[in-house]
Amino acid sequence: MLNGSIVLLVDDEEELLENLTFDLREDVEEFVTAGDGNEALELFKKHQHEISCIITDIKMPRMNGLQFIQEVRKINTNVPVVFLTAHGDEEQMHVALSLDARDFISKPYDTFELRESIILIHEDIEEDILQIAEGL
Repeated sequence: MLNGSIVLLVDDEEELLENLTFDLREDVEEFVTAGDGNEALELFKKHQHEISCIITDIKMPRMNGLQFIQEVRKINTNVPVVFLTAHGDEEQMHVALSLDARDFISKPYDTFELRESIILIHEDIEEDILQIAEGL
């Protein structure tokens, strides 16, 4: 677990948000959750310096996950993003990759696959921190 890690979880299914927090509890210190892209964008703006990763659904009401991440990229081009979706298609995958998504996972998700993705993201963050510290 990366100390101080906060993951922003975004999905319009409350039960899925609860399952994600349960399944990732050993790898993530804290969660911030949102039910759609608009709510998530407000939370991201408020907590952008603390959020280490975003896990978002694509198909949601009001603002979908792709639109949400397009807005996030205007603020922060580096925060890692994992897309979760039951409605994935090739075009969405191309858009997600153009937004520098770290992973694209189909629902129902495999807990091991999702945990592995989060662990790799945190390892990369720790490596970046070490490189910055060595450069000081």
